[in-house]
Amino acid sequence: MKISDFMNFRCIERKWQRRWKKSKIFESKVDPKKPKFFITIPFPYVNGNIHVGAGFTFCRGDVYARFKRMRGFNVLLPQGFHATGEPILGTIERLKKNDKTQIETFKLYGASDQDIKNFMKNGPEFTAKYWKKRWIETLKMTGFSVDWRRTFITTTMTPQYSRFIEWQYNTLRKKGYVVQGTHPVIWCPNCQSPTGDHDRLRGEGESPIEYVLIKFKLDSGEILPCGTLRPETVYGVTNLWVDPEVDYVGVKVDNETWIISKEAAEKLKDQLKKVELLQEISGTELVGKFVENPVVKDKIMILPASFVDPSAATGVVMSVPSHAPYDWIGLVDLQKDEELQEKFELDHISVKNIKPISLIKTEGFGEQPAVEICQAMKIQNQNEKEKLDEATALLYKKEFHTGVLKDNTPYAGRKVSEIKDELIKEFVEKKIADIMWECTAQVVCRCTTKCHVKILENQWFLKFSDQEWKNKVKECIKQMKFFPEEVRSQFLNTVDWLKEKACTRKTGLGTPLPWDKSWKIETLSDSTIYMAYYTIARIINEKKIDAEKLTDEVLDYIFLGKGNPKKLAKKVKMSEKILKEMHEEFDYFYPVDLRTSGKDLLQNHLTFYLFHHTAIWDDPKYWPKIIGINGFVNVSGTKMSKSLGNVIPLADLVKNVGADLVRINLVASNEGLNDADWRD
Repeated sequence: MKISDFMNFRCIERKWQRRWKKSKIFESKVDPKKPKFFITIPFPYVNGNIHVGAGFTFCRGDVYARFKRMRGFNVLLPQGFHATGEPILGTIERLKKNDKTQIETFKLYGASDQDIKNFMKNGPEFTAKYWKKRWIETLKMTGFSVDWRRTFITTTMTPQYSRFIEWQYNTLRKKGYVVQGTHPVIWCPNCQSPTGDHDRLRGEGESPIEYVLIKFKLDSGEILPCGTLRPETVYGVTNLWVDPEVDYVGVKVDNETWIISKEAAEKLKDQLKKVELLQEISGTELVGKFVENPVVKDKIMILPASFVDPSAATGVVMSVPSHAPYDWIGLVDLQKDEELQEKFELDHISVKNIKPISLIKTEGFGEQPAVEICQAMKIQNQNEKEKLDEATALLYKKEFHTGVLKDNTPYAGRKVSEIKDELIKEFVEKKIADIMWECTAQVVCRCTTKCHVKILENQWFLKFSDQEWKNKVKECIKQMKFFPEEVRSQFLNTVDWLKEKACTRKTGLGTPLPWDKSWKIETLSDSTIYMAYYTIARIINEKKIDAEKLTDEVLDYIFLGKGNPKKLAKKVKMSEKILKEMHEEFDYFYPVDLRTSGKDLLQNHLTFYLFHHTAIWDDPKYWPKIIGINGFVNVSGTKMSKSLGNVIPLADLVKNVGADLVRINLVASNEGLNDADWRD
């Protein structure tokens, strides 16, 4: 028997929703006699409807908004929608390719066959507005106490919002926070644009990382550059690895001849290298040859291994079996496999005599850390990739932070973490090493193209490396509250490691960069201070204020208190009363008292949110007050994902069991950063 057999929850809900609408109870306005509370929830992409995971974040925010109202606060809870970047265009492209997963996803959220045809026919703006309407229907049905007079959709679909973003970037540029330069970015070769986190189908949070290419040389003069994140281990290299099944290429790179994978050759072309194809070389041809270690000067053999990934760095790997779990297991596998040795005509004794060379003394490990961790984790062969990845991450982290180099290196007694930059500089200056950029993990654009790192010249970047700017953000963090408190250190760590970030792209939806219309401001760069726009969105929507009237001078007055409202009103032919009303609305409701969000946004959107606020507003009274972060939602103990087929639309749950049961089960399911668990 179902609960709905006893009580018609939807009937009760509709009754109260009608009363809320009639009484306009959630429509907030300036009231100096009451304390205000401004709460925001990230605006969602309008490329589908809300599922139970996002519903968890929304419910937490709405419950707290209602609690504050009951405590006598004048609460503002607005909600806008995001359309910037590739997400919507990506869904339409996948529909045109008859992508079954995309079609099924849209149908799961309630789109009909005719709707899907309309998406392909009418394009991104139609699609965005369709899903915006469905989102609002679901949020209202679930009882969210939103002031809907303030809603909007990003990009040029709301010209007034685009004007606000232009003002934001003009202000940042004047202050020196937007600069033009040459930096590595995650790049989509199809879109011909940098690919930010929210424009990715896979790989959110991944970033460019610098690999050192150690140049091992054949007797014939060709170089096999090995990509590594641990150049200090070159003193313990016992052999090189290649995949015999892979076709490599000989290429002229600047004035040298390199042997690398085809994928590496293509990537290097985007990294300011002059690359000329000379010939193709099978991996089999390389196995058994000897190369010289450019640092130690000894001769080592090239051996076969199936774990070598041609798309990772150069597709040629230097083997350090004492400190790299993959290398140790690969060596053990080969030494056991006499048939494989015979296939490649390898000398059995030479292969058998390869022994690990210990270089680093690390707390908690003996002479051969990679051997020990493989034994402890019971790793049997190189096909156990998950275990090997885990072992590699654990050992590398431990050795980097606590490892000390031994006497068989020139850096004896010094910590690995202290000498890395010095060592790289020395190797590059001696021309025995070069630099190549890679993604920290696989990144796929929403157009379904695999991305790589490109070094962009004359690109526009946010100068997140600016130490004074970082110090302002840290000062903001110092005076803020965080729920849970443990995330404070994660924010500080993110502030420390953030460097220049590309803030524009060539394709997708977005606001044109005001001083260079050939670029569009990218997804995570136009979604950092939109909370301020909420405060004036009601007036813009109700009074139908044209975007042209929202000049930089007008917005300087509204948000920064600069200028004479009477002169400004006359200049842009706007009512002085309306202009003052917008400034008062902002000044009353700002700052944001609580920003509630999911933990996946901590290292990008939420940290950028703090950077932009401290940049635009010099006065700390306008800086954010509290950030609340929650976990994800599992379904019956299993991670929710499209591939598992267990994504649950929030609208379906509300229709089945009612908003009250959905809300109370979600908000009571878990707290802190722990994941919630939905069980029917």
